[in-house]
Amino acid sequence: MIGNNYGGGWMRKNNSNDKIFNPYDENDFMMMGSGWNMGGMMTDSMFARMLELNPYNIPNGNGENIFKCFEIGIFNSNGSNGMMQGGCGGMMNFGANGNFQFHFDNKQIEAYHIDKTTMRVKYWNNQTNNWTTISNASINLSTNTITFSTNQFATYFILTSDNVTAVKENEPVPTGYTLEQNYPNPFNPGTNISYTLPVPGNIVLKIFDITGREVKILDSGYKEAGRHTITLNAGSFASGVYFYQLSTGSFVATKKFILMK
Repeated sequence: MIGNNYGGGWMRKNNSNDKIFNPYDENDFMMMGSGWNMGGMMTDSMFARMLELNPYNIPNGNGENIFKCFEIGIFNSNGSNGMMQGGCGGMMNFGANGNFQFHFDNKQIEAYHIDKTTMRVKYWNNQTNNWTTISNASINLSTNTITFSTNQFATYFILTSDNVTAVKENEPVPTGYTLEQNYPNPFNPGTNISYTLPVPGNIVLKIFDITGREVKILDSGYKEAGRHTITLNAGSFASGVYFYQLSTGSFVATKKFILMK
């Protein structure tokens, strides 16, 4: 712990093995190369942190199909975040490259309807005020990882896809009704709920609080057969346990989810 910040680890000036992990997924990490402190122009040691954020909470995320995102912090000995303070404007340059690896899983790909062939990693460029694609990123679909090297650290990185996955013409017809667990869960404030219909028909998808009171009709009406996904924005809801229920003429299913603000 340094200041009010948790997670992360120390970067030491001549150690190229210092690895900073995402506390929620150790397959996400960054490693600093030896000589990052520019021969003494920076302090000998700095505390670094990598945190995974909810895609719905990332600043300036509108218009990007984000399925995973990160906040990077570089802290001075007094606990202040050097990325945000000291005139850095959300970005810092170092004397050596840092090696990054970001990991994603198939559940994220399915929940956000990501097309793997168009995946990109981007950083928020405070000078141009837009998301900039990292051109040297390498995507490994067998390990579900994205790796790249850079000496310029940004506060925010996102994994995104230019296009959502389209329905394929030869996609098999589902054989039964399903209501999937929402993703992400717990969430704040947005989450995706998917359900599958074997035949066309009318549906109602409702949200209930823990007392059983109906708080929202999330989706309703006539739907074609197949898989459907809808996003719930619970920004006006209070934190707590909720339930969502899918009802058709011959099928009812209910699942629990948690809103944590």
